Amino acid sequence: MTGDAAIFNIYLMVVSVLGEVAILSLQLIAYKRSGHKSLLLVAAATFVALIQVVVSLPLIHLGPLTDTMRLMAQPAGMAVFFTLQFLLTLPGVAWLFNEFVRLTRLERSMTANS
Repeated sequence: MTGDAAIFNIYLMVVSVLGEVAILSLQLIAYKRSGHKSLLLVAAATFVALIQVVVSLPLIHLGPLTDTMRLMAQPAGMAVFFTLQFLLTLPGVAWLFNEFVRLTRLERSMTANS
């Protein structure tokens, strides 16, 4: 990998890790404040994404450190990560959106009755 490409790749990895940590933090804070379990599903998917980025980092920059990390960074391992993210995110987001719609309707009906 050339110098510019390596720097850009490192930049993307750092931004990915920081982004995942920031999003995970917001999800966990929202869960703590609301107690809504849909946020735990979405946070679990974000945690899987964070692990995926961290696992791929050494493989790209340092070489495979362990056989497990090497396996997890291969296409089949990545497919497991993406499938797990999908299976956690989709129901979590659907549940969260349904709850938002329910609360919006409740608020509107309370405002109309006032």
